[in-house]
Amino acid sequence: VTWAGIVVVSLAAGALAMTAVRRSWHWLPILMPVSSALLLLTLQFGAFAGKRPEAVEQVAALIHANRFGGEPIGEYETFVRNLPFYTRLKQVPITDDSSAIAFLNSTERVFLVLNQRDFNRLQKMVGVTPHVIGQVTYWNTAGVRLRTLLLPEPEEDLDTVVVISNR
Repeated sequence: VTWAGIVVVSLAAGALAMTAVRRSWHWLPILMPVSSALLLLTLQFGAFAGKRPEAVEQVAALIHANRFGGEPIGEYETFVRNLPFYTRLKQVPITDDSSAIAFLNSTERVFLVLNQRDFNRLQKMVGVTPHVIGQVTYWNTAGVRLRTLLLPEPEEDLDTVVVISNR
C-alpha cells in the first residue's frame, strides 16, 4: 500500500508540475484537490498507519499479562483516551508528580503507565523502588512537525512508555 501510494503521489506531483510547465491553469482546480486527497490518503494509510500491534496495544498486553486481579491502573498523561479502550479496565488519572508518588506509595499493588522522562524523574522521588514491567518505544505521529521530517532526531522524535508496579 505504501509503495502504491508513493507511485500515485509521484504521478500527481508530476501532473502538477506539467500543469505549471505548460501553463495549463484550467486543470489546476481539478488537479489540486485530487492530488491533495491522494497525498492525505497515502500518509494516513501508509506512513502514519504504523505497525501492529500499536504501542498502546502492547502496553495493554503488558498490563493484562502481569495483572492478577483488581489492581488499580494509573495513567500519567500517557495514552489517556486509548488505554482504557484497549485494556477494557478503569484507569486512575494521574495529573502531577505528587499524585503519582501517592499512587505508587499505595499499600496495595498498583500499575502506573507513564513516559520515560516522567519515570526517570519520579524514580528519584518515590519512596518505594518501582518494578519495571516493560516499556514500549514508538513514533508518536501526533507530534510530527516539518522539522521532524526534515531533520529527524530519534532521541526527540521517539517516545518511550514505561509500565511500572510498586510491588
